Amino acid sequence: MVDMDHVGYLVKEIKKDINTPYLIHNEEVADELLPVIQKQIPGIWVIRYDIRQWFVVTTQAKRKVIKQLNQEIDEYRRKASELSKVVESLSQNKFDKCR
Repeated sequence: MVDMDHVGYLVKEIKKDINTPYLIHNEEVADELLPVIQKQIPGIWVIRYDIRQWFVVTTQAKRKVIKQLNQEIDEYRRKASELSKVVESLSQNKFDKCR
């Protein structure tokens, strides 16, 4: 059951700056809220990744989500590179470099 007071609050927050994605960390709640919010903000949609759902109204908001996700990709690549170095050191029995 959707709490209409909560919906009203979310709609107000989203409309404050439609160029900023609104993040929710609950897929079930996002699924329940989307049809109700779409009635008040036509054209709103959801970008989903992992446990995050972003309510997005404009292309600018979509670009912000893309930028955040690209930053995460860069961070994962950096961590993967560091991890590969540790694995390589272990594979070559260079334990002193793994400390």
